[in-house]
Amino acid sequence: MLSALSIRSRLMLMLLACGLACMAAVGIVLDRNTQRELLRAAEQQMITLRELRSEELRRFFDIKIEAFRILAESPVIGESIAPLSAAMAALDGPLSDTETASLTAWYHKEFLEPLTRFSDGTPTLETYLPRTDRARRLQYQYIARDGVPEDRRRTVDTAGTGTPYDKLHERLQPSLRAAAEMMGFDDIMIIDAETGIEVFSVTKQTDFGTSLRNGPYRRSGAARAFERALALRDVGAIAVEDFSPYAPSLMKPTAFIAVPIHHEGEPVAVLVGQFSSAAIDTLMSSAGDWERLGLGQTGEAYLIGPNGYMRSSSRFLAQDPEGYAAMLRRNGVPADSIRRIEAYGSPILLQPVRSRAAEAARRGETGHGSYTDFRGKPVIGAWGPITLPGLSWGIIAKMDEAEALGPAIRVRRTFLLVVACAVVGLTLASILLAGSFARRLREVLDAMNRLAAGDDTARVVARGRDEFSELGRGFNRMASEIAERSAALAAKTAEYETLLRNVYPETVAERLRLGETQIVEALQDVSLVALAIDGLDTVPPEGAEGFALERLTELMDTLDEAAARHGVEKIKTLGDAYLAACGISVPRLDHARRALAFVGEAASIVARFNGAWQDDLSLRAAIASGSIEAGLIGRQRRVYDVWGPNFAIARRMLHEAAPGEVRLTEATHALLPVLAGFTAAPTLEVPGAGSVASWRGPAAPEQAVEAPHA
Repeated sequence: MLSALSIRSRLMLMLLACGLACMAAVGIVLDRNTQRELLRAAEQQMITLRELRSEELRRFFDIKIEAFRILAESPVIGESIAPLSAAMAALDGPLSDTETASLTAWYHKEFLEPLTRFSDGTPTLETYLPRTDRARRLQYQYIARDGVPEDRRRTVDTAGTGTPYDKLHERLQPSLRAAAEMMGFDDIMIIDAETGIEVFSVTKQTDFGTSLRNGPYRRSGAARAFERALALRDVGAIAVEDFSPYAPSLMKPTAFIAVPIHHEGEPVAVLVGQFSSAAIDTLMSSAGDWERLGLGQTGEAYLIGPNGYMRSSSRFLAQDPEGYAAMLRRNGVPADSIRRIEAYGSPILLQPVRSRAAEAARRGETGHGSYTDFRGKPVIGAWGPITLPGLSWGIIAKMDEAEALGPAIRVRRTFLLVVACAVVGLTLASILLAGSFARRLREVLDAMNRLAAGDDTARVVARGRDEFSELGRGFNRMASEIAERSAALAAKTAEYETLLRNVYPETVAERLRLGETQIVEALQDVSLVALAIDGLDTVPPEGAEGFALERLTELMDTLDEAAARHGVEKIKTLGDAYLAACGISVPRLDHARRALAFVGEAASIVARFNGAWQDDLSLRAAIASGSIEAGLIGRQRRVYDVWGPNFAIARRMLHEAAPGEVRLTEATHALLPVLAGFTAAPTLEVPGAGSVASWRGPAAPEQAVEAPHA
């Protein structure tokens, strides 16, 4: 096949093949090195996150345990044990029929009915109602009699009965309530060592007054923490009980810390602290501030227990509860567990984690690498065990592989663009080098080939009066005509492309230039800016029509320049209206901030033009953030326009805005830092969007956020 080619063609092929082979080798090495370095960086980031969260969690438990130990050794606790037990023993006698009925009604309505939604089977009153008259009397006086909700029960210092127990309770409750709030406990309980009776509780749940040895909750996590604390021999030792469903808290996962209280070397009581996963979730997620910590859209750290179930929540549950539930259903998690996860807002004890990282962490292994997580996504993670007092958990830090390798994809695209440009240059160089071998007999053919390749300057040096010279001169005349036509065509093309970029956004203009005719797209994370400049319709003085056009052109050009500085793209202008958007051609995380900064500069521009023209112009503005639809409209005269609910909302807010005022949607306001002078505006009814909440504030530049770099 090569034998049929000319020498010039063979030389061109060899040059091109060598150049492409070199570029391909460089590209493969670059791509692999980039991916390897990004994987290494992501793994190191996850290792750092794992170690940081592990250290923070250890410090969290150390502080909580030490504070609880100090509380147990305080005189206010030690001096209250014997009086509390004695005062409770004095609460003899059964409740009256009326009191019993009140307590029973409270159990049915406030405890058993909610508990039914979170327990297997149907709980009965006989199972949970206290068995002793003393416990029933305490629960009636402090829980059922006044019907105080659980979240306010800890604020009640006295039941007003005047009994010795109530007087002790009134003295002890404020101190232990303050201690519980300071240490982050849901409840602090004092359990009598001999009987296992809960003689005091800050929160007063249904375990109050019952025995953890033979009462309704003898098999609960609180009972296990109590027994383990009694078994401790060292003074000041602490027992920690892992999370388990706790019936008094409506089966919500609950953990306990317990410390024995000694008198003359013998345990007389146990101080028990009850806590939920809220504080641990806050610590593991840094209060939900994942992106500020460099974790992007998918990075997170969570805990797993020795049984492989989660011990802290996932960011994906906090960010998208419905999507998280759908993911669990796809992964075969039982419907009852999903229902409880949605009710508790936590997957602790309910969601199993099946992955290579989870299994390794449960085995006590420390490592890092790529694997598939519980969502079925390829991730880069780091895992390891984390040993806490009385607990043996695993910790996993991870990020989606697609996000971690995102820069490699961008490098690959850039390299391909460079390769495309290099191919063009290499082709031209090959043509020039190969042409030197063709000599005079190949000059005309070479010139024709270069002309066909787009070289309008291709000419033949015509020497003498022979046939080749005549052919060369004829070719030169033809080439000149083609060059003139190409130049005219290039000028028209450049003019057309300039017009496209002036009329349409950059990406739309490029797609039109490449031949697309139907452009419709749904855009996410866009801030739509609508401006109205009141006063432009003022009739100019007689003979000043040209000045009015010049004034309007100058104003619009100035607004266009301001929009470009802020990364905002103009969509269209119509009379005194100016419509623009941030995030169409270039996705921007700070699109709302850029939009508001542009409005602030637009207000300054209008004020400056007022001073220069002695006019009375005013600016109204509206910003709506979220999703929009955009595309080309019309067949004969196509225009680029946007539509959708957010466009309707922006137009309605602009109509409602007062001069010098900017209106923001709730979504826009949520994306911005705290802004001085902004207040909630009346709810608007927008056809197709329903009731819309908005914010109003001054459009003056001192109220706008700092202008970002475009």
